[in-house]
Amino acid sequence: MQQFQPDSAPDTGNLDEQPLVIEDLPVEAAQNQATTTRKSRRQRSFPSLLAGGILLLLAVVVGARLLPPASGGQPSPSSALRTAPLSSPPATPIPTGGPAVSDHSVYPTVADGVVYVSTSANVTSALDGSTGTLLWSSTTKGTTYVPPVVAHGIVYVTTHLSETASSIYALQATDGKLLWSQPGDISLSLAQVANDIVYEASGAGIAAARASDGSTVWSYATKGRDAPSVYGIRWVSDGVVYGWVAPYSNSGPAGSRTTLFALRERDGSQLWSRTGALLTEDHNIIYSGNGNTLCAVQAGDGSQRWCRLIGPENTSLQTLEGPAVFAGILYLFTTTFNPASALQGGPGQSAGARSSRPPGQAKALVSGQARLRPASPMLPHKDSQPSVYAIRIADGTILWSQLLNEGKNGWISGFGVEQGVLYAGVNDEAGPGGQVYALQSQSGRENWRTTSATPPTYGLLAPGMLYIGSASGSADALTLRDGARLWHHALIGEIHSPPVLAGDTLYIGASSGVLYAFDSHSGALRWQYPAQ
Repeated sequence: MQQFQPDSAPDTGNLDEQPLVIEDLPVEAAQNQATTTRKSRRQRSFPSLLAGGILLLLAVVVGARLLPPASGGQPSPSSALRTAPLSSPPATPIPTGGPAVSDHSVYPTVADGVVYVSTSANVTSALDGSTGTLLWSSTTKGTTYVPPVVAHGIVYVTTHLSETASSIYALQATDGKLLWSQPGDISLSLAQVANDIVYEASGAGIAAARASDGSTVWSYATKGRDAPSVYGIRWVSDGVVYGWVAPYSNSGPAGSRTTLFALRERDGSQLWSRTGALLTEDHNIIYSGNGNTLCAVQAGDGSQRWCRLIGPENTSLQTLEGPAVFAGILYLFTTTFNPASALQGGPGQSAGARSSRPPGQAKALVSGQARLRPASPMLPHKDSQPSVYAIRIADGTILWSQLLNEGKNGWISGFGVEQGVLYAGVNDEAGPGGQVYALQSQSGRENWRTTSATPPTYGLLAPGMLYIGSASGSADALTLRDGARLWHHALIGEIHSPPVLAGDTLYIGASSGVLYAFDSHSGALRWQYPAQ
């Protein structure tokens, strides 16, 4: 964005030169000088005027031939500036330092001032967070769909080798040296690292391995499942591992064929299990979804406290990625589906277009974090209606609900709650863009709404700011006060992972194979690293 600066001070010349001294002349001398000057001007006036007139005429003729003919009805630049409505800061295309590469996404994680980057090009790298200088690079075969996990001096990277195989790599954080690797099936993923134990999830079940060498401590798989399944772990807390298992499928309401379970951390023995998908946890209460039914259960024994129907039967439930309960209220983000569009995909999409990544990397496909496509009867003429619900956790009472996107089709993502305001984004299925909302958390009343020309796929809350990353390849910084855009960048390539903020630097990876580091306040590009 061009900024206009005030005119600089006039040039004062060389300060070492002698100052110009003006002396007073005697009256007679002054009169004689004035008379001489007037005569001299009269003598030079006619020739000077004649020459000036000829030059001016020539300039007009030449200028008329050089200038293009004016088009009728075009306003002058000053008129256009006065009448144009206020708009967002213009998009600033950022160079990539190399050609765009298809499906070459970059996924960053920041730890202790170092940016660890996994890519879909068989390479994991470590960069200096301040300068972008390459510290080390290590070969990790396969395609990556998630950022690395860094814990206790080890960098863990999950890659997919083929349609049936995946692998987990453990690299030394200081130099990228390979410590160990673990092969597995297509759904293999590193779920958690806790107490020097790595928890892996795959189609075969849950495994706990030592972080030092990858050796197995224990493994777990549910009984009586003949069909292919996918497992996941949501968290490890107070000596208990909480996870889920579901059929290896992209269809079905969230939780309708999913089992959640609690395992003893030291040996993997099952403490309890029940039907439902893990949504979130708060103060030893687990909130699960079974279709459109929300339940609160005790984390200790899985006993039910209450259940509540949320929306129509064809509704998918999801919560915030981080804390989802604030001041005794649980916030749910729901999508209601039409069966025809759910099975066939949206306009111009195939049935699998909305979830093409392996299930182990799809944010727990059946845990309510992904957008599902149920197959039960649904509302006619609606592909996907996005809504927000506020639930009182004491008894499951619905305090308020808000239909977003003016009832039009769209996908909803919750960004978080900050100082009593809930922030969410909706990707409008009717067009390329969407809406960003700020709602009062106690009432659902709209504080402001900002229209985005690109879908607001990812949101990152920071003090006074909301950073938006769009899957279509743009980055925005909005003020929390009124949603005004402070800066906007159009990147080359798509964005497949949330922005990462460390200090005052915002890191964004693009599918062009480039990692960008922006000043989080001004949006200025600090450095870029072509990972290709």
